[in-house]
Amino acid sequence: MVGFEPLNEESFQNYLKGTLISYAEAHVRAGNWTVSESTQRAEEQIRQLLPQGFNSEGHHFLKIVNDVTEEKVGVIWFAEVQDDEEKVVFLYDLVIEKQFRQHGYGKQALYSLEKWGSTHGFGAIYLHVFAFNQFAKSLYDDLGYEVVKTYYDEDTCEPTSFRMVKEVHRSS
Repeated sequence: MVGFEPLNEESFQNYLKGTLISYAEAHVRAGNWTVSESTQRAEEQIRQLLPQGFNSEGHHFLKIVNDVTEEKVGVIWFAEVQDDEEKVVFLYDLVIEKQFRQHGYGKQALYSLEKWGSTHGFGAIYLHVFAFNQFAKSLYDDLGYEVVKTYYDEDTCEPTSFRMVKEVHRSS
């Protein structure tokens, strides 16, 4: 099983560097941005999402930790969002370190996030996944996330990404 522990500012800065690179690359691969504009656009979007950086209100940056070995196996970033009449969680990023992939840590982290959402009174977890990331899409499908919106390339009419949601059963 896995648990969550808060990142410190230094760990957050290291995580953010890698996230900016992978986010820019994902948008290029999806056909949304050109290589030349990708870094700047990724930085702009992250600045908008995190106006106070590490201390941006409602955002959580947590280490995913193996409960037995106490090793850090990844990082999760999510935010508390008010969506219409209910509070929801928006999952921005889930990264499992390469050496720990394919061992169930991503699935366990998502179950832990559901438990966190349930105990904190959130009604659902939303996320965005790129269409090319079939491994992640399959994981979310297997865990009961449903596609609520599909985004398409204007030229090819092929899907570029999906918005997905899973209802969370609140604890009483």
